[in-house]
Amino acid sequence: RVVDRAIQAHGGGGVGPDFGLASMYAHLRTLRLRVTLQAQEPAHLPPFHGSMLRGAFGHAFRRSACVVDPSQECARCRLRHDCAYAQVFETPIEPGQAPRSLRGQVAAPHPYLFEVGSLATELRAGDALPFDLVLVGRAIDSLSRILWAIERMGGPEHGVGGVGGVGGLGGLGAQRARFALTSLDVVPARGAALPLFRESAWLDLARDRTTANALRG
Repeated sequence: RVVDRAIQAHGGGGVGPDFGLASMYAHLRTLRLRVTLQAQEPAHLPPFHGSMLRGAFGHAFRRSACVVDPSQECARCRLRHDCAYAQVFETPIEPGQAPRSLRGQVAAPHPYLFEVGSLATELRAGDALPFDLVLVGRAIDSLSRILWAIERMGGPEHGVGGVGGVGGLGGLGAQRARFALTSLDVVPARGAALPLFRESAWLDLARDRTTANALRG
């Protein structure tokens, strides 16, 4: 949508070779995951779920990818160039390699986006917490670790409390309530959503080539 709006803003120039927007639109890889977590106990959530979800996702994602001390800063890690977490969640810009549009920045825009599906702040046990996670470009290459993190982001070891703060006690919200993954769908650009996770089990991609192809973005 961002590229589409940029093309419209540039008028005829947006579809020409001068700005590269047409090529970007044609080759941009995206993958939309539709996720539903279920509260396992009463939960009090912040008014804006986005920061909470990013914190929980990032904490679980780092636990899945980091092979050194998790307390170490990514910028100081010698393995950051090969680390899925650093490339997706920290997205560093190396000195002298920043494009003109990002000069002066220490990190590039992250290749993912959370879209919340609810504004509820008080959930009862059994209530749903829906959201979409949109992956862009290189983030899709880390899909297996991202799915692992989604499955565990509301569990007892990988949650956050309050707004954005990572906590070691697990759970989501001020009371660190436990959440469990109940469904996860792949939403293609065209056509109906394709189930990937149902009833505590992942789909066998070896048997379902339609969903397997959709996961390539």
